[in-house]
Amino acid sequence: MKQYGLVVIVNQHFLLCSMAKYKKYYQHTHDIAWFCKIGKYYCHFASYGALLPDFANDSRRNKELQKYVLTELVPKISSSSVYINEEYVKQRVEKCYTQWDKSLRINPREEYIRCFVEMAIRGFWSYDRDVLLETESHENKMFNKYVLIARPKKTPHAFVKDYMFPVYQKLQMPNNTLNFEQDISL
Repeated sequence: MKQYGLVVIVNQHFLLCSMAKYKKYYQHTHDIAWFCKIGKYYCHFASYGALLPDFANDSRRNKELQKYVLTELVPKISSSSVYINEEYVKQRVEKCYTQWDKSLRINPREEYIRCFVEMAIRGFWSYDRDVLLETESHENKMFNKYVLIARPKKTPHAFVKDYMFPVYQKLQMPNNTLNFEQDISL
């Protein structure tokens, strides 16, 4: 038996499955890694407590994709072939790492970009939820704007398991910022 998104193949027969949606509370309290394809580009997103767009809100598919990406996808490029959005990273580190313990001897910038670079060397445009524009009065759990952190400098080839990735059809190419607020059912 193999499961592909909403379809399960059992002995050459197709069966439809329902999506296993994340509960809203779970989405608000976890940094969920989710994936999609925009045009010919593969994208990775870190939700940072935001609600997922409807097309990506499938915990079963996300777990399959996470396993595929982390265990089967070998890095396609070196980290020197990765573009990093340094302007945003600098602002984010200054805002979010102001209270970090210097005795830990970590580099806040390197700590922040590590997983995004890891995704970029595997061929993904890697995004984080934008927290710089949030204010105290803004309900940040509903704020669903993402900013590009890292991406390959050149477009990589398609993945073997291309069929696993949900396709976001409203765009043909990813931008430096993406907003999914209209794609969420409340």
